[in-house]
Amino acid sequence: MKLPKKYTLISIIITIIALSVAFRDVKINYIFDYIRKGRYLYMVPAFLFLCLYCFLRAIRWGVFFTKKISLKGLFAATMVGFMANNIFPARAGEFLKAYMLGRSQSVSKSTCFATVILERLWDGLTLVFFMGCIFLLSTFSGGFNLGYKSQYGSLKFASVIFILFYAVAFFFIINWEKYFQKINGVLTKILKIFSVKFAEHFSFRLVKFSEGLAVFKDHRKIIVSIILSIAIWVSAALTIYFMLKAFSMNLSFLAPFVLLIFIALFVMLPSWGTLGTMQMGFIFGLGLFGISKPEALSFSFVYQFFDTVPVIIVGLVYFWRFGLAFDKLLKIEDG
Repeated sequence: MKLPKKYTLISIIITIIALSVAFRDVKINYIFDYIRKGRYLYMVPAFLFLCLYCFLRAIRWGVFFTKKISLKGLFAATMVGFMANNIFPARAGEFLKAYMLGRSQSVSKSTCFATVILERLWDGLTLVFFMGCIFLLSTFSGGFNLGYKSQYGSLKFASVIFILFYAVAFFFIINWEKYFQKINGVLTKILKIFSVKFAEHFSFRLVKFSEGLAVFKDHRKIIVSIILSIAIWVSAALTIYFMLKAFSMNLSFLAPFVLLIFIALFVMLPSWGTLGTMQMGFIFGLGLFGISKPEALSFSFVYQFFDTVPVIIVGLVYFWRFGLAFDKLLKIEDG
């Protein structure tokens, strides 16, 4: 799982910039005072929905495979991936979870990585669905106010970018099989100019990658994936909902979904363990509901602590059970 040095450097730069912007004009003492005021009994249901979120992700991941995969193996790899995403830069956990599952379940790592891409696609499409619902309800119900009208345009702009990105990705993946043979043939011919052995290896990996996209051939699996995807993000929204309650933020029932959209947009940037980008997501998202920057920033740290520390602990346990150590990670080859 070798990450290029430039990726690490970019992640560090993005993290520093994001944190600098987030902390501008915010007093550190305010953050500590805010954290002390929390009613942390609300973290119990929030934690339960976080557990449900992780478990549902493991179940949905298994749907993407043509062969039956152990739920225990899926959950373990999922938690290791979450752990790595919160410790390493550039979303390295996505590669690590594919490696772990491939190794433990004797599945091609290329196939596993293709299913990881599918996970992200379904996540994006589900959030696009929620965006549509938010705009529909905020425009016609008359009972939902985003707060600052001037910032309503920023949500629209962010949504358009998000929707376009996933529309292109979805179109590409559902048409992959149609053009796969041509793409494979052209790329293999080009690569053979430089190395026949590498061209054959690349072609083999591309075939295995395509196997991971087989879910689009099964309509039943598509329906199950849709249901699970909605359940996953409702669980995530309820996690945020109860955390908001802990700080007496009685916002609209749509607020957690708006926050999820902004968090998803910002954490797409390859920061170090989502630090900084997560804070920006909360500042922009809660700002739409009139929540001040210092309050939004303070809440983001509470959320990030309760959302990541349990996941990191469980992920580390499974990581060591897999028989790996951090000093060996750099020796892992993707493939």
